[in-house]
Amino acid sequence: MVVTLLYLPPTFVSTFFSTDVIKYQGGGGVLQESFSWLALQRWLQVSLPLMLITCLGSWLWYSWESKQRTKQRIVKGEKKSISGRI
Repeated sequence: MVVTLLYLPPTFVSTFFSTDVIKYQGGGGVLQESFSWLALQRWLQVSLPLMLITCLGSWLWYSWESKQRTKQRIVKGEKKSISGRI
């Protein structure tokens, strides 16, 4: 699951950047290199915050779920102890 959290956002960004929606290649018939520093910078500017948001969101969700499970165990334990006294 951790691998998915780390690789899914950059994969999505790479797929989006590889479409014709965004082009970093100049026109005018000039032969250019296939590597673009601008494209790499934009990819990092989008991918890293998206990875951080994804990991932070999953950590918050996991923490919240853990607290909910603990509360349910406490409530179930109290019900058992009360029913045992009667």
